[in-house]
Amino acid sequence: MKIENNNGNVVITIARDGQMFKISPNEGKFIYEPNCLKNHIFADGLVGVMMRKPIVKLIRPIAIGVAVLELSKLTMYRFWYDYAKVKWGDKLQLILSGTDSFFMEIETDNFEADSLPDLTSEFDTSNYDKNSPVYSAANCKKVNMMKVEFPNKVVRSFSYLVESFSYISIINVNNNYL
Repeated sequence: MKIENNNGNVVITIARDGQMFKISPNEGKFIYEPNCLKNHIFADGLVGVMMRKPIVKLIRPIAIGVAVLELSKLTMYRFWYDYAKVKWGDKLQLILSGTDSFFMEIETDNFEADSLPDLTSEFDTSNYDKNSPVYSAANCKKVNMMKVEFPNKVVRSFSYLVESFSYISIINVNNNYL
């Protein structure tokens, strides 16, 4: 007979002598397994043993979540320092960053012309207008690709308060793709 506690990491087993565990003949004690916590002899040949489960399954995969977050931060840092800072230098200013997004100000005459040579290696441009010269579905939903969240828009102002933001934009200024 087995009884399991609430957190599911301990099993209590009630066993007869010889059924699951052997009693040492000279001392009358159990020969323990490494996961044995404690035991109690109820009667001659009837024993209760509390043991840790040899394998504990995590219901909430915390370690995986931490790894995904760390890989996300690595991708963000790589883009910022290895690409954006090298490309625009002092004309680039980080306004705000979240877990998976940047708000940045770039002083440039034409963002698409600046980043056109790097579109296939750095950006997912599948959300641009299909008539835009930078539109491509090649990197659509590809991992580690940056995506311009407001294609064809210039963000004029925004406000930020604890992981939520709002913005005001102008769409298709002079029919140019921004």
